[in-house]
Amino acid sequence: MAAEHDRGTAACDSEAAQRCQDVHDSADGVLASLADYGMDAARLTAFQALIDAYLTENTAPRLAITKRNNATAEIEKLVDGTLTMLNRRLDPLM
Repeated sequence: MAAEHDRGTAACDSEAAQRCQDVHDSADGVLASLADYGMDAARLTAFQALIDAYLTENTAPRLAITKRNNATAEIEKLVDGTLTMLNRRLDPLM
């Protein structure tokens, strides 16, 4: 049976990653009994690599937004400091 994608019930990205990690951890505990189903240590390691890659890609946009927000805040501080310095130095000269 094919699973249908429904935005209303779809797990958010972090929940999906955690579910995959839970499946991996459960499978790791019973790996020997999963051999009949074609699961071995190499496939489990590949699954973990996919989970790690997903987490890396999933957090990259959030990190970029955070960096931009921090840079914007720093620019605002620098502009305020520059204007204060100019006002202190130029106002007495005028």
